[in-house]
Amino acid sequence: YKDYLKIKDKVSGFDKYYTYSDGIMWVRKDNKDFDVNEELYGAINMNGDLVVPLNSTWTSVHNFSDGIAFVHFKSNEKLGDNTAIIDTNGNVIQTFNVKQNSKDMHNSFSEGYAIYEKDIGANGGSCCYIIDKLGNTKQITPKVSFSKDASKISNFKEGLCRIYSDTAKASCTFINTNGEIQFTMNNYWVKSSSDFENGQSTLTIKGEDKSDYKVIVDRNGNIISTEKK
Repeated sequence: YKDYLKIKDKVSGFDKYYTYSDGIMWVRKDNKDFDVNEELYGAINMNGDLVVPLNSTWTSVHNFSDGIAFVHFKSNEKLGDNTAIIDTNGNVIQTFNVKQNSKDMHNSFSEGYAIYEKDIGANGGSCCYIIDKLGNTKQITPKVSFSKDASKISNFKEGLCRIYSDTAKASCTFINTNGEIQFTMNNYWVKSSSDFENGQSTLTIKGEDKSDYKVIVDRNGNIISTEKK
């Protein structure tokens, strides 16, 4: 809303204004004329120009990142495509299927990649996939299920993203851009972790003595230093 106030003299006629991301702001218009109750999503640029035309088929949208965004739409088939990648003009790059009723894509595009959860059949449950900006997908191996193994997924930084499991004994797994587990900290109680910077990540680990420790690891999970907090 603060972003909208900056351009309120240029923009009108919408019912909801989101926040700017990548120089693009999503807007929504509620159409309740002639017994029609639908939400139309579009997007404006920093000048308030409508760059993504209003669309009534989208049910939810995600912020732009790396010049692209995810949009969700209704699928007529049980396991049919229900998500698309679009560019900043609203052109569809690729469509694919994500887990039904999934509340989020889990992370946004960063360094050209994102992670999402996908249904894999009536009895197969779901698992996480990595997707690039062209729509190419690959299942993360070994299999990772967001609902079972993960509570938070970070964006990619220096080619790695963090899957953080907020269970009774929290753990942290790092995924590379090939969709493979780079390393895991499952043997430790990881209370927090940071993005990689200059080849290192900082974690807060709860030790056996119940104290918190600052642990720095490299890209292969090797511990560089440990310091009691």
